[in-house]
Amino acid sequence: MDVIWGFLGHMVHAGGRLRFAKLSAVAKLVLVIPHSNAGEERVFSMVRKNKTDFRNSLSVDGTLMSLLTVKLANPESTPCHRWEPPKDLMKAAKGATMNYNRYHSKN
Repeated sequence: MDVIWGFLGHMVHAGGRLRFAKLSAVAKLVLVIPHSNAGEERVFSMVRKNKTDFRNSLSVDGTLMSLLTVKLANPESTPCHRWEPPKDLMKAAKGATMNYNRYHSKN
């Protein structure tokens, strides 16, 4: 289909003007419109799978958003349970845990 519209977009009158300039511009815009909303439906499905009746307290701004971010950032070939955090993130997390434990063990 794109070959046909490409051909029509380059047809010219005898004077050198494009014959179907507006029509080919409209066709190019129409051809880039997504034909489905499968991506959006996939996100809603992920939310439904993660926020169940047993885990209904997951807030959209907190844990649920973090879960979705990790799942969407990693393609299916790399499931989230195989994700390895960067070393600097692990170091920061361990430091925060040590500070938390130190503070709460004194009280």
